[in-house]
Amino acid sequence: MILPIYTLGQPVLRKVAEDIPLDYPDLQQLIADMFETCAASDGIGLAAPQIGKAIRVVVIDLDVISEHFPEYKGFRHAFINGHILEFDDTETETMEEGCLSLPGIHENVTRATRIHVKYLDEELKEHDEWSMVIWRGSFSTSLTI
Repeated sequence: MILPIYTLGQPVLRKVAEDIPLDYPDLQQLIADMFETCAASDGIGLAAPQIGKAIRVVVIDLDVISEHFPEYKGFRHAFINGHILEFDDTETETMEEGCLSLPGIHENVTRATRIHVKYLDEELKEHDEWSMVIWRGSFSTSLTI
């Protein structure tokens, strides 16, 4: 099901998202709906606050840009209860980014090239790893250091 995307001005976008319990009702359906919403909106990432839920669930589908970035082929994942632990800002990268909650706006954003994140995957397996910069745009909507 395609969900409505909340845009600038909605209070939920200013709230700090909360971790969810492992038995969160209909989590897999929520993740599927978020992927469908993201795809229907021509996005690559969507955080739960963008659909009105102040919880830490993010979906990222980089496969849609794999024609230009072959290293992202097949990358389609959900991140649950994610937290950015730290940034490695010894190197930064500037890329044009957009946000589904700010339709029509694209700006150059400079970010650290790597971030240290801790999260659960779709199967509720815990991960603690250094990750690529492209995650941070969606993560910053629902994650905190």
